[in-house]
Amino acid sequence: MLVLDQDNAKSYFTAEAGKVGIGETSPSETLSVNGNVILGNGGGGGYLKYNTGNLYLQGTSSIVATFASSGLATFAGNVEITKASNALLTLTASASGTGSRLFLRSASNDTNYIGFNDNDGTVQAQIYSYGSANSTTADRKALRFKTGGTTTALTIDASQNATFKGDVTISQTDSENGLTILSSGNGNHAYVNFQNSTNQTGWDVGVQSGGRFQIVEVGQADQFYIEAGGNATFAGEYIYLGGRHG
Repeated sequence: MLVLDQDNAKSYFTAEAGKVGIGETSPSETLSVNGNVILGNGGGGGYLKYNTGNLYLQGTSSIVATFASSGLATFAGNVEITKASNALLTLTASASGTGSRLFLRSASNDTNYIGFNDNDGTVQAQIYSYGSANSTTADRKALRFKTGGTTTALTIDASQNATFKGDVTISQTDSENGLTILSSGNGNHAYVNFQNSTNQTGWDVGVQSGGRFQIVEVGQADQFYIEAGGNATFAGEYIYLGGRHG
């Protein structure tokens, strides 16, 4: 063991059984350092620090990454992963049955998003998640998908209501149902609502809990319905079949 003593400030350098210690009298690893490590040249650099089970990477003035003893890694800024081919990021569960997880955490409970860009940085699509403190109340806890750069294509709000900006096409090649609409629980009705920009009320087409199919203007009495037994009822006075009427 080599001890340097200057003004009663002792520094320990140990070489023992192929292990080197700096500030350590009994090094346990190939290189054991008791203290911080600065990486760089005489003009400045970054620091590698360890404290109470956590490992820190520090720039010239502030912590940029923290690796906790629990395995959680926290980065203070943006993280860019670049690879020429194959997967850029692979998530592997630490134990069977737990599943892989990726968390995005907003420091102000506001907005998180994932962006998909071209190599030159041009935005192609984005996925936004809005936190509980977002300035727009309706957006809180909502998920929004943007395509064509930054144009909203799909919004799913906190109540699981989905709103599509454009047309929705359902295509299938087998004999199963292309679209099935289910009520949220026993005793509820399942409807499709039709409305345009000038008629926000519109019409409902759907099935009641008893199996009755009906067409009704929202807020009005049933205009047309078919009972589960097959009997049809029209609420109007006249039924017109083909041709013109006057």
